[in-house]
Amino acid sequence: MYAPRLEVIEATLDKQRLREACSAAGVATLPSWFPENLASVTELASQLDFPVLIKPRLHVFRTRREKGMVVHSPQDLEGAFSTFVRRERGREGERDTTAQPLPLVQTFVQGAVENVLSITGFMDRSGTRSIVSATRKILQRSRPVGVGLAFEGIAPPEKVAEDALKLCRHLGVFGVFEIEFVWHDNAWRVIDFNPRFYQEMCLDVARGIPLPLLAYLDACGDLDGLDAALSAARAHAKPPLCFSDMFTTTLMLALRAIVNPSAARDSIVWHWRRRRDLVDATFDLQDPLPLLGHACCELRLGFEQLPRLFKEARLPSTAEPARWQYERTG
Repeated sequence: MYAPRLEVIEATLDKQRLREACSAAGVATLPSWFPENLASVTELASQLDFPVLIKPRLHVFRTRREKGMVVHSPQDLEGAFSTFVRRERGREGERDTTAQPLPLVQTFVQGAVENVLSITGFMDRSGTRSIVSATRKILQRSRPVGVGLAFEGIAPPEKVAEDALKLCRHLGVFGVFEIEFVWHDNAWRVIDFNPRFYQEMCLDVARGIPLPLLAYLDACGDLDGLDAALSAARAHAKPPLCFSDMFTTTLMLALRAIVNPSAARDSIVWHWRRRRDLVDATFDLQDPLPLLGHACCELRLGFEQLPRLFKEARLPSTAEPARWQYERTG
């Protein structure tokens, strides 16, 4: 298979091993702690600056969709941690040898809830050929943490792009990748690494970077074809575009506009202004079946999560505070 070794994949997916790799490569990460038991969580509570985020250390073999839980005080940490572990592991007897490790505790950056910077791109097996792009998350499915729904293409900040490629080479990752960063304490810091095709990849393809083709050529060992494709991508790349899962985004913005109009205003204005530049991988008038299937899945999920969605829709907007960060630090 055209894929890095299993231990390389595990090092990107396991947050503790990823943090160790970032430290060894000289790439900044968010302050994080990896409790070994509940007693160590109790000891940790008095040492932290709140709020903090409890999140899974490993997303493999999980059955829940929840991305994390924000805790606002030391008094709540132990109870929240226990609740999170209990929900992750389910009832006794349901787990096997793939049981989840204990979650981690991480500094929660409030201004970056919907301002995550992603460095995306491709690196060949030799680590000598690469191309990168960048996107900024505009809207996500759930708050305060969740999967992105809308992304804006931006110019990659030079230092962050260098850090992303340095981390790929250090780990031995090749192929298509996405590395997520947030701005904290005057630096862009790694929070996640996806060594695979990613959700908003159609945005980079639409901008003229044929990532699946690059992976195919490298897998076939066609280095001349790979060099030609990389050169063409660099020479003919289009201006930054935007990606949006328009079906789910429309429903989400409508819900927020009804429940909390002030929180939805920034995102609605952004979508209206950028509507001509939006790319949506699920929508094609000549091939409507993917959209129909996607809509059915999203409606089912929405009905299951309706109480939670109403609660999250009341949260204040977080899209604005960090929008300028990449411009000041590029």
